[in-house]
Amino acid sequence: MVRKAGPPEEVDLSINAVEKEVWKRALMSPVTIYPGALGVAGLVGALAFMNPLVLVAGFGFLAVSGGSVVVNRVFRSEAVAKNYIDSQNAKMMAIQEKSLKQFRREIETCSHYFGSKELADRALHQLGDMQRKIKNIENLLGKQLRKTELAYSRIMSAANQVYNNVAENLTRIVNILESASTIDVQDLATRISSGASDKEIELLQEQKHLHNEQLELVAVILTKNEECMLELERTSFKVAAMEYTKDEELEEYIQELQRLSNMVQDLGVKQTTLCV
Repeated sequence: MVRKAGPPEEVDLSINAVEKEVWKRALMSPVTIYPGALGVAGLVGALAFMNPLVLVAGFGFLAVSGGSVVVNRVFRSEAVAKNYIDSQNAKMMAIQEKSLKQFRREIETCSHYFGSKELADRALHQLGDMQRKIKNIENLLGKQLRKTELAYSRIMSAANQVYNNVAENLTRIVNILESASTIDVQDLATRISSGASDKEIELLQEQKHLHNEQLELVAVILTKNEECMLELERTSFKVAAMEYTKDEELEEYIQELQRLSNMVQDLGVKQTTLCV
């Protein structure tokens, strides 16, 4: 049964997106919301009943609420941002890992389809190769940065997005190979050589051409994945060669990884209509 692949959830790692999330969490913290609501209610009540004690209490609650915003935005901003990125990345990886378990089973079945073994083997090899590359980046980065640093989480999350999009393209390959398997190429060849009419031969040749087109599409996706993996390797070399962990340099690596992620995802989007 052909599965319709869906794109993995992306985590926006830009500075603006992370800043926005930090502000959101600072403002939506219970220590911000509840004292703030009580403070506003206190001020309204004080004005309504002209009660100075309620007025003082209202300002006190507002001070607590404002203090919570300051603490979370100024003193805990990096911890809040790292927690956001780590949680989103863990969720994304958990979903993808479940999908890849199914992929391994299905690509093994695809390897038995006519003309698909080499392509299926390449797809399975790419998955293992990609996992090794991500592990290599993790090890190299661990020598340059502490795992508790925000930059470490941002770079690893960006690298994992590249991995997720490559893996998603591999699941699309299963769809295409399963679709191609419904065309019995060997039977077509037998019928073509057994004296079929010109019209029938034309239709049989079209089916054979469609089968070949789908296998060629798989080869294109695999080649694009390999190009992306080569770029990922170049990025890991840059990480290994870092002498100083400058913010500008780290931001450059994150942007490069996001560019790779988008490149692979764009390939998947272009092929989605052919994979259904």
